Amino acid sequence: MAKDYSEDQPIQKSTAELLEQELGWKSVYAFDNEVLSEQGTLGRKTHHEVVLTRHLRLALKRLNPWMNDKQCTLSNKSAQLDLQLSLGF
Repeated sequence: MAKDYSEDQPIQKSTAELLEQELGWKSVYAFDNEVLSEQGTLGRKTHHEVVLTRHLRLALKRLNPWMNDKQCTLSNKSAQLDLQLSLGF
């Protein structure tokens, strides 16, 4: 549940607006209302999934049209493993 004062207004919201205006990024404020599932808000099953694989796969295909599905899957798994190793999991 959100607190009366949070970083949302002074930092998070203004940063999201800047990234949207300057880089064309899409920001999703999912705190307290994210739907968890592969077809949910961010495409993750649990809050512990920090690599948004659905979005990563789309970006990989867009940036590397020569990649096949197996290569995209391996890249996804590699990104998750690298993150786990760097965080000590």
